Amino acid sequence: ERLRQFEAMNINQILQEKRKSEAIIESIEDPLLLFDAGGQLLLMNHAAEAITGITEQTALGRPLRQLFRDKNMLRDIDRALEQAAHVLKNEERIDPPIVSIPHKGRVRYFRLRVGRIISSQPTTSSANVQEEAQPIVGVLVFFTDITHFKELDKLKSDFIAKVSHEFRTPLTSMTMALDILHAGILGVLNPEQRDIIATSKGDAERLAKLIRDLLTLARLESTSQRPESPDELLDVAETLEQLIRSLRPMYLEKGVELRLSTPEDLILVMPSEHLASIVSNLLSNALKFTPTGGEVRVHVAYEKEREELELSVTDTGIGIIAEDQKRIFDKFVQVKPTNFSTPGSVGLGLAIVTEITSRYRGSVQIESMPGKGSTFRVRLIVAEFESANQDAVKTT
Repeated sequence: ERLRQFEAMNINQILQEKRKSEAIIESIEDPLLLFDAGGQLLLMNHAAEAITGITEQTALGRPLRQLFRDKNMLRDIDRALEQAAHVLKNEERIDPPIVSIPHKGRVRYFRLRVGRIISSQPTTSSANVQEEAQPIVGVLVFFTDITHFKELDKLKSDFIAKVSHEFRTPLTSMTMALDILHAGILGVLNPEQRDIIATSKGDAERLAKLIRDLLTLARLESTSQRPESPDELLDVAETLEQLIRSLRPMYLEKGVELRLSTPEDLILVMPSEHLASIVSNLLSNALKFTPTGGEVRVHVAYEKEREELELSVTDTGIGIIAEDQKRIFDKFVQVKPTNFSTPGSVGLGLAIVTEITSRYRGSVQIESMPGKGSTFRVRLIVAEFESANQDAVKTT
């Protein structure tokens, strides 16, 4: 009788703890899913039911991939889980990935966090070697809703775009007036007047570049949810070779060598302006921070199975310290030595690269050491249209 009472008491305590855990999970407003070590669903809250469209009773025992139907969303989640698993394995501290999920006619944005549930009972790896390990008994997938912050960021971007557009018309008129004065059409200028007008014209050109960058970033952000036309085809080698030809004079003037390695006959379903904007911004930064006698290399590769285009820009410049490598992709952030001058730049180039990359469910990574240069690696998910010779590589 005492044993039966003891067993009933233990069962009652277990049920109380279970109800307590379920109450805590249901009180969380953000979607939460709990899986066992085999990847089968054990528990989900009402918020998770809302974004998946499946009730908990129907979803129990299913893997994560069977809970979502949209192919693009599944691909985003797969890549986010891969990134999270890499972070857990290597104990790195990077920002959680972001996924977009359509829900009730509205796109919602979530930061995807993954946590491991470790068993308190260690196991041994073999009978001979008694190495203790803590097995994983569950995986917690947590979606943090950041839609509100995305909407606020859009409001800010829309305001900046409107102001920049209003600035552009009077600035164009001012630049034309300075050109007329500098050309001497309204009268001969003395050297002092010519210097003042030349300085003003340079300032106007830098301001015009800032406005162009702001409008470009605003346009990319406002159209980020619109699918690209399938008729927009990109010849990767031709586009990059034209871009390299336009930038080579600046590299020659500074004495920096520029090299390009890209597959031939690689045609992708992608607007050429997107790839050109990514490469031109990365090459402009590389030129600014690479001293005379240095080298900048552009390498492009395409993995057909994953439909992944990888582009890397490597320089032998001054490098970036670890503390600054995370924030250089933010808007209006410049990381440079105090005695280093980059006129006309306000830190929008890498923000534009990041925005274009997000349109293709890709990523931007940096590897850098102070004094030894930097490598920016961009990965884009984009379909191939035609590839007559995938293995051929053209070097210029």
